[in-house]
Amino acid sequence: LHEAMHDALTGLPNRILFMDRLELALRRYRRDPHKLFAVLFFDLDRFKQVNDTHGHLAGDSLLVTVVSTIYEQIRQDDTLSRYGGEEFALILPGTTLAASRNLITRLKDAIAAINYKLDGHFVIRITASIGVASNEPGVAHFNEPLDMIKAADSALYAAKHAGRNQIIEWEP
Repeated sequence: LHEAMHDALTGLPNRILFMDRLELALRRYRRDPHKLFAVLFFDLDRFKQVNDTHGHLAGDSLLVTVVSTIYEQIRQDDTLSRYGGEEFALILPGTTLAASRNLITRLKDAIAAINYKLDGHFVIRITASIGVASNEPGVAHFNEPLDMIKAADSALYAAKHAGRNQIIEWEP
């Protein structure tokens, strides 16, 4: 069961488990509108170049390093998931959009500060583009997990088009 719900490389919850936890967060919110949370979608900018230039083993090792860096920034009750490839999703429970901005900025900056050394000498730099969706009243109202995912993914797409290494908050 663990293998079916977790990514083999990183050990993170996979897309299936993430969707389950997002549904749970939405149910809690429906019962108590004070149970605010935000969802982040982020992906590593130009990660394909790392795989193409240095090979998939280097890319996999870099992903593990990124996950370790992210864990240093997030809280214990946050849910980090490898959504697919170099794309990650994160649920930040119990927070307003304003309160989560510092964490999101720290997360982006921590990823950009990674100096991943390949073969002991070549340094790979990576950045992340981040899309954010929140269920905060006045910001948005989501009934289904997929709607919230689409909003965060749309914000991620906008962050990529804004020049990468950006944070974009979804607006209805």
